[in-house]
Amino acid sequence: MTDDSPRPETPEHAQAGAVTGDEEEKAGCFPAILAATLIMAMVFCVGCGLSAWVIFGKRTEMAIVTMEKNFVPMVQQSRLESDDKAAVLEQFEDFIRDMKADNVENWQASGVLQRLVNLPIVEWGDLQAVEAYAQTRDPELADEARLQLSRLRRAIELQEAVRIDVTDALKPVMRPSDDPLMVQVLIDPLNDDAVKETVLRAKLLADRAGIPDKPFEDVQIGRIVRRQIEAGMLKGTY
Repeated sequence: MTDDSPRPETPEHAQAGAVTGDEEEKAGCFPAILAATLIMAMVFCVGCGLSAWVIFGKRTEMAIVTMEKNFVPMVQQSRLESDDKAAVLEQFEDFIRDMKADNVENWQASGVLQRLVNLPIVEWGDLQAVEAYAQTRDPELADEARLQLSRLRRAIELQEAVRIDVTDALKPVMRPSDDPLMVQVLIDPLNDDAVKETVLRAKLLADRAGIPDKPFEDVQIGRIVRRQIEAGMLKGTY
């Protein structure tokens, strides 16, 4: 005769049931955790996209601030000769005026700004000061400085030398600046050894760029700046 009455639950059965319940609870939490993670990832992506849209959508406004707060004051404080300084500032003012009149698109503004950053505009004035010093020394140094620094300026005009190259060439005659706007300034007073080293570095840069070994007189920084602004308006970045 078969006994169909229910058997009492043993402790092992109770423990197994409890384990099963815990596993079910954990399994039930997993979808919620996954969903929360996905939502957080989506929010992060949307936030990044919004930030990028705001930043890139305001490139013209950022360029105006950079020009007015950095580039213009730096050129005003530079050692550029008066005619060169006036020519560069005129180009800057025209570009700023066009941006404020909404005649410059975002990609054009960022393109021009990148090109100007790579131009050794302030350093051009330092080269002029170094050459002016050399002209007061012995004729051999004066002639070599005039030749090699003009060759370097020609390399800059042909975009064969950029700001970082010229900064390296000027390193022997520079010191850290107390003015946060100007990273480095010329040592004062200049000396023959430092100037000779800078002239030698200028020669090596010009040689690397394949510049003919002759002086170039008609190279103007104002003209170079104008060309780079025009190129940035037409093509954007390099």
